[in-house]
Amino acid sequence: MKDNIDEIDKFREHIRKCYPRASHTIDLAFPLGNAGGCAFSVEQLPYIMQKLPFLFDFYEHNSETAKVKFRCSGGVAQCTLMPDGKLKICNTACDDCFCFKNNAYKTGIKYAWQHCGVNVSSYRREMQCDTIDCKKCSSRDQCITKDCRVLAWVYCGDRHRSNPLTCYTTKQQVKV
Repeated sequence: MKDNIDEIDKFREHIRKCYPRASHTIDLAFPLGNAGGCAFSVEQLPYIMQKLPFLFDFYEHNSETAKVKFRCSGGVAQCTLMPDGKLKICNTACDDCFCFKNNAYKTGIKYAWQHCGVNVSSYRREMQCDTIDCKKCSSRDQCITKDCRVLAWVYCGDRHRSNPLTCYTTKQQVKV
């Protein structure tokens, strides 16, 4: 977040020193709601990329195998159980369009997972580069990112669009 960007290198070294055999990553956080003022904007990405280039080093994968992967694991292999029994596709999901149809406390978690509703079912079927923006993008064939529907909603107001953070990062890394 904005508040701790100057501490990331120190934190990264501390983790490596304390847990040398562990596999770990550091990702950008995009706080929502009352913490939204701590989030980075798309306009700040060049600064972040210059200051912490290792955050963008996930483009070492084989793009051919990456093309068959789903968008992300939210609602597909993971979900978040809220205190009231509501299930949502991930921790950052901030709107009812990201919630499962059934309440886990009322129907049981297995039933709620299996009978998730139209929105979550659509996320489960969505493949990488399925959005309107992706279909028009010149980097589409090289893109290996897993685009986030929640951040697309936050930044664009439309979960069917691409997350502009993903698009910016891809265009900086992929040679077109």
